[in-house]
Amino acid sequence: MRKIIVVLGIVGSILACRTEENLPPEPGLYDYYPGKATALKNGQQWAAIAGVGRVVSGEDLFFLRLGVFTEYEENREVLFVENIPLVIQENPIHEEYISHNRAWVQGAFSTHIADGDVLDKMYRVLGDSSYITVTAYDPVTKMIEGEFEITFIIDERWDKPTYTSADTLRFRQGRFKVPVGQPGEEK
Repeated sequence: MRKIIVVLGIVGSILACRTEENLPPEPGLYDYYPGKATALKNGQQWAAIAGVGRVVSGEDLFFLRLGVFTEYEENREVLFVENIPLVIQENPIHEEYISHNRAWVQGAFSTHIADGDVLDKMYRVLGDSSYITVTAYDPVTKMIEGEFEITFIIDERWDKPTYTSADTLRFRQGRFKVPVGQPGEEK
């Protein structure tokens, strides 16, 4: 019995020595958004951090997520485009967004309030003039670069425009550069 108590005491001491300093760090915001993007949003300079990942492991379709955050890492805006082929080409962005659809490139834009987890406004792609172009992809570094021009209108299924929100958002001269993958994902 005494040996069991001694062994438990030693194991307890070893576990007590494991502090947070000894543990690997949790992925942070910039691990999920390791790239950058810029554009003109309704004629004004706009900058976001960028993250990409594969839509389905093993497929050459990826999603691009551009985020604007506060200094406290609270989400304020997300521009999301998915089903982008990992091929150097221009891809039109389809007007209709269907969850889990991989038949066409689609996108959406949202604004957020409170500590970033409360949806404020949702926007959908307008017309057939929106596109995203993959301009470069390096399979060694997994770095992807591209350009985009997207027009969004407020999605009235979610909300109505208000005096504080624009009913149309035009992203012009958009550029992004970001490595493919997410923390913990094999790139």
